[in-house]
Amino acid sequence: MFRILLALCMLIGVKASAQAYLTSYKYQKVMLQSAAIDMPYSEKIAEEAMLSFMQKRAGGKPAESKGVFVFRNTRLDQEENVDLHWAIERKSRREKDFCTIYLMAAKLNENMALRLPDEKFGLPGAQLLLNEFAPAVVAYALEVEIKNQQDNVAKANKRYASLQEDSVDLQKRKVALEDKIVTNSKDQEKQRADIQNQRLMLEALMQKRKS
Repeated sequence: MFRILLALCMLIGVKASAQAYLTSYKYQKVMLQSAAIDMPYSEKIAEEAMLSFMQKRAGGKPAESKGVFVFRNTRLDQEENVDLHWAIERKSRREKDFCTIYLMAAKLNENMALRLPDEKFGLPGAQLLLNEFAPAVVAYALEVEIKNQQDNVAKANKRYASLQEDSVDLQKRKVALEDKIVTNSKDQEKQRADIQNQRLMLEALMQKRKS
């Protein structure tokens, strides 16, 4: 519950604070101009959210190479169709739950490795798209949290049901054990009586020997 409330707070916070900015991204050993946004989520969550977001927006599956996802012939803002290059990286080794999402727009079938370092094609639209994408990441992360919590509830219910079954079985064993204890107690009484009778018979026989 706490984690879900935290995710809701993040949704509000991201809408209010997370904003895309311009930076550079190392693309096949070339530093290129890129739009980027920082998000308080792991690379895995951000990547899954991005793929879901772009599937709804552009349809089709992206090409992927060395961590860069390319959605080709995609509408960006009101401009002509472009190829969108997405990359997601962890902020740092220590910050495993924080990542930076990079987005670069390219002309159709453009070879990004040949692009000039100061090329700014499509950057304003890429920034707008990242700002649109930010709350989608939080919403996706919340759905993941809800699904995980639903699984936790299901597991807890299953464990409880198992414990209830064990309780019924243990109660049956308890009743059976109590019955055995009662029977054992009666058998002990019978055995004590038999021992006494056997001793009396022995004493009688011993008395005959003396006489």
